[in-house]
Amino acid sequence: PYLTLTLGAIESSPLEMATVAATIADSGVHHDPYFVQRVTDATGRVIFDEATTNSGTQAISESAANCEMDVLRGVITHGTGGNARLAGGHIAFGKTGTTDARANAWFIGGTPHQLVAAVWHGAISGNVPGAGFGGNVAARLWARFMNSPGGRIGVDQTGWTRIAPDRPPSLFGPSTPTVVVNPIPTTATTSSGPGNSGHGGGPPGKK
Repeated sequence: PYLTLTLGAIESSPLEMATVAATIADSGVHHDPYFVQRVTDATGRVIFDEATTNSGTQAISESAANCEMDVLRGVITHGTGGNARLAGGHIAFGKTGTTDARANAWFIGGTPHQLVAAVWHGAISGNVPGAGFGGNVAARLWARFMNSPGGRIGVDQTGWTRIAPDRPPSLFGPSTPTVVVNPIPTTATTSSGPGNSGHGGGPPGKK
């Protein structure tokens, strides 16, 4: 309902943006963010396990989320987020974000069905070194975390379904789209009434 939302009219926190990326990475399933995953007692008995309470909800369709991941891969492979490329050729998607006055630079993204992260680099006062573009410091920090042992790329600890290794790395959805072609009439009716100047755009008799 708010068209200016895409221009940054409403502020978002790094946690909120990471949650958005996580929803896309999990094929459209939204999970509420949490900080405690599991609690056990001294004997190892599980007292609390987030995996049994946070099943998630389908916020957007799986096809839409997978299409979004595929589109956002291009940001890293041949777009403004080239500094976010991951070691080992890991598939990743992401998006840069930049405002004027070097006040805000963002990079959010993740690996499909595995791990996401959001980086904000800036200050309200502006003129922050390296904050001129989201593809600069923010993207580099994002890649450094994702490539680090803390990022745990290649280790699935979330219970998400992995993408099968034999699936095309360039596309997560169907490889052959369905095209619907509407028939085109073979004859056209031409009117020679008033106002038919060939330019259109107004009622007959008015220009």
